Amino acid sequence: MYLQCLRGSFVDFLCAGLTYPDANVHISVSYIFICLYAPCSRALVSAQLCQQVATHVVEMLSNSTLEHDSMMNILGLMRVMLEDDSLMAVYTSQAGLCSALKKVLLGRDQMLQIAAVQCLVAIITKSRAHMEMFLDQDVAGTPTIVLSIKYCPCILFPEFLFEALSTCNELLISFDNIQLTFDNIQLTVDNIQLTFDNIQLTFDIQLTFDNIQLTFDNIQLTFDNIQLTFDNIQLTVDNIQLTVDNIQLTFDNIQLTFDNIQLTFDNIQLTFDNIQLTFDNIQLTSDNIQLTFDNIQLTFDNIQLTFDNIQLTFDNIQLTFDNIQLTFDNIQLTFDNI
Repeated sequence: MYLQCLRGSFVDFLCAGLTYPDANVHISVSYIFICLYAPCSRALVSAQLCQQVATHVVEMLSNSTLEHDSMMNILGLMRVMLEDDSLMAVYTSQAGLCSALKKVLLGRDQMLQIAAVQCLVAIITKSRAHMEMFLDQDVAGTPTIVLSIKYCPCILFPEFLFEALSTCNELLISFDNIQLTFDNIQLTVDNIQLTFDNIQLTFDIQLTFDNIQLTFDNIQLTFDNIQLTFDNIQLTVDNIQLTVDNIQLTFDNIQLTFDNIQLTFDNIQLTFDNIQLTFDNIQLTSDNIQLTFDNIQLTFDNIQLTFDNIQLTFDNIQLTFDNIQLTFDNIQLTFDNI
């Protein structure tokens, strides 16, 4: 096939085949374009043809009446074209790209969803600049989860979006109008032994919570014979920004019982840098809280705490506690080299 012949009426004929109301025509024309946009020949295809093909592909993805095989070939063509940076720019400039991908993701065809996710990963893998575009259009639904990947894994198109988590350097989670209701929760924990050795944690977190309402009713927590051992823990938290607005917490009839708790902390180093916490309009209401602590032993050895540039802002905080009973029996606290 001579690429020099792809001009004029023949180009229009091929592009018209993408929108022709026949599945066999869609599949055949899509296969031709997939061959044209192979790595060995895509550089010879004119920019005008690329623009026309991208426009028709987005239009076809928005067509809910398109058959499964035709849609798979259209998504396959789009994925092949997205391998080239210049062709990706043609797609990201399409106004209907986000809505077209969102329509496929919200459909019930799992194969089409996987193909759409592969195209989505290809776009956000190449450039973080496109992440805000998908976030604004709420491509993943509610809540919106958009991953910005620093570099591409060995396989350019992982089958599922979560396969790229190992190369993810940023996770943006936006929750709006969350209401959580917990009724009659009973938790019983017996004979727990936890051992943590040489733990290193690094967090670069941005969390935004808006209009959160939490309701806890009749919660009973029982902890018996808990042993926690932490050895050589290094925790580094850098650039945390936490914004909490309009939080209402209501606790009614909470009973907490702790029996024979032993906590051992050895060689703990905590480093917090540039932490900003802003709390606005926090209301806490606690009614009938009973706390019982029996035989608690706490041992802290070689603890080093470093806090740098911490800013705490509390505005309009109201705390109401009614009928609180605290009982502490046989408590031993040991702090060494803090």
